[in-house]
Amino acid sequence: MRTSFVLLLVLLSVAGVSVAQVNLADFNREKAVINKNGFLVLGSWSAANIISGAIGQSAAAGEAKYFHRMNLIWGSVNLLIALPGYLGARRSLAEASLGESIREQYKQEKIFAFNAGLDIAYMAAGAWWLQKANTSGHADRDRGYGKSVLMQGGALLLFDAIMFTTHNRHGK
Repeated sequence: MRTSFVLLLVLLSVAGVSVAQVNLADFNREKAVINKNGFLVLGSWSAANIISGAIGQSAAAGEAKYFHRMNLIWGSVNLLIALPGYLGARRSLAEASLGESIREQYKQEKIFAFNAGLDIAYMAAGAWWLQKANTSGHADRDRGYGKSVLMQGGALLLFDAIMFTTHNRHGK
């Protein structure tokens, strides 16, 4: 009887480990899907800014020309971030250990929280540029750049806040 009880405990333990590994693999795959979808959105936003920025810069004049030029620049930089992010997200950590999975989860959350802080700084820079337009000899340029940086910072703040919140909920 005692041998049967020990054998049952061993079998239940092994079954519990298998279930935990399946759930951990699912957890890591879900995290990869969150990142893949997020970076697809960022890449789409980037492409829209590159296309509209290139067209707008060549067709507009004055403040609007500078607004579109800065959107083209931000779109290019965001695309350089989105592409590796998307490709990296395609590599799932399904085989990662529990410790590796937890570290990666917290890393994701910290990255998006830090980036949200940077986004606020971008918006402050945009507001500074708008203020500078009142006294500079390049009012159109400064207003156009300032409005673009404010908009881009706001869009990135929304992106990073959604990504942080989604990862945070997923982590719980």
